[in-house]
Amino acid sequence: MNRKMLQPPVKARMVEMFRSSLRCPGQAACTNGGRSGRRETWSPAGQAGLLAGVRAKACHCSRFRAWRASRCACYVMALLLGAALPVEGQPPLQEEKLQRVVSRGLDWLANTQSRLGHWSANEGRYPTAMTALAGMAMLCEGSTTTQGKYALNLRKAVDYLVSRSRPNGLIGDPTRDDHYTYGHGYSMLFLSQVLGEEEDEERRETLVDVLTRAVQFTGEAQTAAGGWGYVSARDGHGFDEGSTTITQVQGLRGCRNAGIPVPKEIIERAVGYIRRCTLDDGGVQY
Repeated sequence: MNRKMLQPPVKARMVEMFRSSLRCPGQAACTNGGRSGRRETWSPAGQAGLLAGVRAKACHCSRFRAWRASRCACYVMALLLGAALPVEGQPPLQEEKLQRVVSRGLDWLANTQSRLGHWSANEGRYPTAMTALAGMAMLCEGSTTTQGKYALNLRKAVDYLVSRSRPNGLIGDPTRDDHYTYGHGYSMLFLSQVLGEEEDEERRETLVDVLTRAVQFTGEAQTAAGGWGYVSARDGHGFDEGSTTITQVQGLRGCRNAGIPVPKEIIERAVGYIRRCTLDDGGVQY
């Protein structure tokens, strides 16, 4: 892999998605509309901040820290994205070392994918979230479902997530995907990026259907305060918090950019939720 391989349109979109999600000084939102919670802030700057920010985003909750697959996927994404973001005054990453680390990480993901096309955490948990995160890492390398070293892995991952789409629009299985909102949001983000590169008309139509229903589910799962919790507002009795809210906003933006209709009021309520969590000094409550 050389640096030229890291520049296809899908890579540019993924860079912008992660840049935008890390742009404000505090990236966590707040619990229950900002009425209580602890304050967490950071100010990512350049490549170093991006690497730290992506790791913090994916490992925000303690549940993620034990997930080897998610750590590997997120570190690989951080390296891939960071390689395209040079920081003035900092020495560049050694090209050969970067290539080795990225290649080994991606190969590890490819070799640990199940025959059914998914990845999972300890004891087979969180297969939807793990699959979407691993798939995004492979997309960042430059592979698509039709081209590249990991094309077969990506096709299997897409097929698995499509098979997890439920009639109500949820991507995932509530019996296996504890706190299923994470997996749903990551799947929207991943599949929306795949849609932009999919050349097969039948597969495109399937993805459009899955994502359209996923957006509808996300809208119905939003709380009255404008955020999201670990499960839908109905299942969670109106509980919401910051990390899950961000996953839904990222997924919705990916869908909108791919041409999937996203009701404006859903975004406006989410923006209002995050603004209410923001303190006068720029800190954002969790």
